[in-house]
Amino acid sequence: MYSLNPQAPQTGTNPFYQIPSDALLYVPKGSVESYVSSEGWSAFSHIYEIGQDTYSLSFNVKCGDFPIKDATVIVLDKDYTTDENGYVKIDDLKIEDNPVIKFSVYKDGFAPYIGEVDFTESKEVTINVNMEESSSVYLLPDKVENSNIKIYNLNGHQVKSMKGGQIYIIEGRKICIKG
Repeated sequence: MYSLNPQAPQTGTNPFYQIPSDALLYVPKGSVESYVSSEGWSAFSHIYEIGQDTYSLSFNVKCGDFPIKDATVIVLDKDYTTDENGYVKIDDLKIEDNPVIKFSVYKDGFAPYIGEVDFTESKEVTINVNMEESSSVYLLPDKVENSNIKIYNLNGHQVKSMKGGQIYIIEGRKICIKG
């Protein structure tokens, strides 16, 4: 459960009687004491702060024992690229509300890897990603659309943007954009 009020709102007597005793309560940074000392809210045995702290997230991207260079890692709508060792570290992540965030990893010739990371227990997490080779081509439409790559529809007309579920010709190859 999340409460974004920095001061514990007033409640009636025993308002959370149907909530399991091990339920988690997330409150803004600096407000745990307000909730622990308030009637009703003190029923939560696990109260965690969320807010303006910074977090660190590292990725080791491999296929088996081999590192994958230049994989695109997307976290909180920002792109990062792995180095020659398949590694990328993201410092100063700011997580506003939910301590669980989604991420995705893409590289041509490999199936996309989608996952999530939970920062409830630690502010520094390392994710080991083992990507699987794939004969399918996976493209990030915004990456192609914002580049100098020419995109054509099946009628041979150049287009500026792509839609999911459509087939396009990019660099001489037919590409299906998932929709």
